[in-house]
Amino acid sequence: MSNRRTSTYLSNISSPTTPRATNVAFSYLLPVAFGLIAAIALIGNGLLCVVILKNYRMLRSAYNLLIFSLAVTDMLTGVFIGVTPNYLVSLSSYQAPSGLPGVIFCKVIGSQYFVFLLGKVSCLTVTCLAVERWYSVVKPVKYRLKFKRRRVYVYLLIMWLTCLLLHSFVLFEITLDEKNLRCVWITSAFPKELTVMTYTIVTFFVPNTVTWVTYLHISFALKRSPVINKNNTRFTRTRFKLLRMCIIVALLLTICWFPNQLYYALASYDLVRLESPFHHFTIVLAMFNSCTNPVIYCSTNREYRKGFLMLLCPFFNSCRCKKRREISLAQENRSRVASGEFEMETFDGGVMLTFRNLVNQGYDVDDCKQEETSGVCSELI
Repeated sequence: MSNRRTSTYLSNISSPTTPRATNVAFSYLLPVAFGLIAAIALIGNGLLCVVILKNYRMLRSAYNLLIFSLAVTDMLTGVFIGVTPNYLVSLSSYQAPSGLPGVIFCKVIGSQYFVFLLGKVSCLTVTCLAVERWYSVVKPVKYRLKFKRRRVYVYLLIMWLTCLLLHSFVLFEITLDEKNLRCVWITSAFPKELTVMTYTIVTFFVPNTVTWVTYLHISFALKRSPVINKNNTRFTRTRFKLLRMCIIVALLLTICWFPNQLYYALASYDLVRLESPFHHFTIVLAMFNSCTNPVIYCSTNREYRKGFLMLLCPFFNSCRCKKRREISLAQENRSRVASGEFEMETFDGGVMLTFRNLVNQGYDVDDCKQEETSGVCSELI
């Protein structure tokens, strides 16, 4: 049910006919593709986790905490792609142990349970990140209450429990063949159409829709901001940087996961056939999403990019560049403070962002108290 292989392949039953050349080619290309994805996801997201942990103060922000959680999820995806059968090594090459350990192996590992579970957790995390940005920009005062660190931990726990619960039906669709010690798929007691549609709608289509509606509303709200109306080009650039990274992450997640989820939903009604070359392509595309986020963070966020450079400096025998960067960063921060320039993504929440914006534009706090009709001033007070 989670884009699984056919029972014939899983039970190690040979086909009576000679496989076509395309199937042979896919049998060699797929392990190579999954191996590259697993390696890149593990190394890239692992480096991102190290960058954030070395600058532990970043985890004080709900924004960076969610990105750290997303990086951990994608890193685990790379790990489970490497150890789960049918990605690098076929399931028929694994001889399951007998008894209860074999049943557990088939249901938890052989069913590819964790690989697709982690993908759905990534989808919900991106949605939570979009909602966090919405509160930061549109509801800055409520942001401080809704996205405290403890609340973010609760949100993450709810996302994990939701995916664990909705994905649990896969555990009942595979078991151990005691005679051959092989994992085999069995007929599910759940209605296939209803189960699959509920699973894909709740864990992908609804969160993806919420994500894009949220970003559209953020863009609309920023255009109506009184600071934008003052034709501040610096704030316009900062506004673009604020949303650029989040939107790129959401866009790639949609592109990578939408074909697989649509194909999977159609297959539950027997409109398309699983195990086709296109189905394998959608799985590769969905798994590819786990190794794209570190590249996005490094290319679109200055703070992450500097962290990556400082982390990789010793490997290029350029440790002196770290000192020069620290000096230049200190001088840059002093000049930015003197000029009133700021980076929106480095602040924790919308209250500080809005207050700094208004001060830079010549507003006074007393003016905000008087101008109750101003949407930004009223939320600042």
